[in-house]
Amino acid sequence: MRQLLQVGKESIAASIAGSVAGSVAGIIAAVFLTGLCGVPFASAQVSNNYGAYRLFSQGAGRVMAMGGAFVAIVDDATAAGYNPAGAALSKWRFDFGGTNNRVDDRADLQQSSYSSFQAVTEAYSFVSYAVAARAGSFVFGMGVSTPYQYHYSDYLQNASIVLMRYDAMLSWRMGNSFAMGISGHHEDLREHFDQSSLSGEARGTAISLSGGALYRTRKAGIGVVYFQGHEIPVTETGAQSPVIAAWLRNVVVPAATCVGGFYYLHERFMIAVDVDRFEIPRNVIDASSALQMVGEVSLTPGTQQVLHGGFEWTLIEDRHMNIVFRGGGYVEPARILYSESRFHRTYGLQVQFGPAVLTVSFDQANNFSNTSQGFSLVLGAI
Repeated sequence: MRQLLQVGKESIAASIAGSVAGSVAGIIAAVFLTGLCGVPFASAQVSNNYGAYRLFSQGAGRVMAMGGAFVAIVDDATAAGYNPAGAALSKWRFDFGGTNNRVDDRADLQQSSYSSFQAVTEAYSFVSYAVAARAGSFVFGMGVSTPYQYHYSDYLQNASIVLMRYDAMLSWRMGNSFAMGISGHHEDLREHFDQSSLSGEARGTAISLSGGALYRTRKAGIGVVYFQGHEIPVTETGAQSPVIAAWLRNVVVPAATCVGGFYYLHERFMIAVDVDRFEIPRNVIDASSALQMVGEVSLTPGTQQVLHGGFEWTLIEDRHMNIVFRGGGYVEPARILYSESRFHRTYGLQVQFGPAVLTVSFDQANNFSNTSQGFSLVLGAI
């Protein structure tokens, strides 16, 4: 392990001396090496933090509609949050887009396989934006999204957790078919709890990296991306009772490695498959259970894998209009301990008039629905 890291450091140093592009490639190589070698992050040793992640797809309409497959096909400004390498192999000079999501999710909480369960419903919406521009072989982009949030309210108390993420992307193309990219993610965490006349708040920030590589031709492609796992420590203010202080906790974002590919069966029909692997530390709980009578409920620890699959069918394609239908599915593993996995069915439609692109996507499963509407502008075709 130490020898591998030493070789990586020497390689990065040599690249910096050679060129800027080489240095960035070295950084991505270091990120991949860290992920593949399984280096744990600090939160793996901390008990009863909140797990700030979802195992269902959310965000970009194209990703949602195709069952969450994204690694090899993402080619717009949202690549900053999915696979930054995808932006460099795109066919535009400028791209801007926004997406609105509405999620309704019900979970059954149990402390053990023998205890009774309590149904908890989460309903929330969020908006994400992304913008990117090309300069030769390089693409620079930024984005903002809400990868995790939780809200609870009853006649006694109100509580919320909101995790905002701000992305900065650098992607570069090497030849006609290969690209690499890296994204920096600044995360802003806010927690709030009030009960009668008492209230407390906590805030925290963290910075993490993701790096990706992609080989893509007109017929097929394959890609990989790695997201760093990390903990977001919080600083409490105004915690005036043990109940409020107990609600304000650190948050864990697990590491993830995603591999995917696509293939065109016909010039207008493409299939895509992803395998996403999450590394969940132990002693991480579901935030909703901290306020329920059932007590704290752990999230399923260890490695969890999600297989995503989807298709894209171009119905109409000419100089002025493009209409695409998408569909897919995936099995969402049991995120909460002692709960059950569920199968998701996804579909969506994209209509493009000149530079304007409209998308609508749906994700449905047992006790779950997610709806997405998006708009983007694609300028300067190359």
